[in-house]
Amino acid sequence: MKHRERRAAALQLVKDRGIPDTLSFAELVKLVEGYRGTTIKFKQDPRLNGQRVCGAWTGDPVNRIDTIHVPADAKIEMQLFIGAHELGHMLDEEVGRETRLGDDPRVKEFLASVLNPDRMIPYAFQGIDDLSNEREARAEAIGDLLVLRVLRGRRQSTTRDFKFEQVFAG
Repeated sequence: MKHRERRAAALQLVKDRGIPDTLSFAELVKLVEGYRGTTIKFKQDPRLNGQRVCGAWTGDPVNRIDTIHVPADAKIEMQLFIGAHELGHMLDEEVGRETRLGDDPRVKEFLASVLNPDRMIPYAFQGIDDLSNEREARAEAIGDLLVLRVLRGRRQSTTRDFKFEQVFAG
């Protein structure tokens, strides 16, 4: 898919999912949780520090929890972009038909070596830095649109009590 077509498709998907032009990160997460029917958690993971893979989405469909993993040493702005990219995957993937471990050996290898070597996770996504992968390119386009909406919301907000860092606590 060409960049212009991908961008148009991303704009349509964001519109179809009911994402407004301006919102906070917390509001964005709530909308994605509503679409997926899950709780979304964030984890600043030092095991991702310095890794080629900069973010991951793992899911536990039994407990209905999605977790976005970001490098603990990344600047908050970078964590925002990584988080939005992974939220882009969540919005783009049909609920219940996500990539499974067996679909991509890189996912299984990544999870085994970085996140949790003792536990199999039913589905997971990883940020592959090769945007020739259409799924990754779509998530990047969607993530860019999501970040713009969050940043627009920050500029227009009169209250500054919400800090993005709080999203990644825990």
